[in-house]
Amino acid sequence: MDPARFGIYFGYAMAAFFCCLGITVLYGGLPGYFVIPPSEYRTLGGIVLMLYSVFRFIITRTKAKQTNEDRSANL
Repeated sequence: MDPARFGIYFGYAMAAFFCCLGITVLYGGLPGYFVIPPSEYRTLGGIVLMLYSVFRFIITRTKAKQTNEDRSANL
């Protein structure tokens, strides 16, 4: 597998992971596994994680487009 492709897939996976983590923090944890006590910091932390996932997705998408353009230019 091409290392550039692996990095792109890994970036998308991390964006999805942080989005799920942000939703979990906003929700208050996973019942039965761990519970996050309600506070304004929980809401802030969840929002920050979700915004980071959006940032990670945009950066990965930009790199993927740049990689595809570089490959088509080299052919």
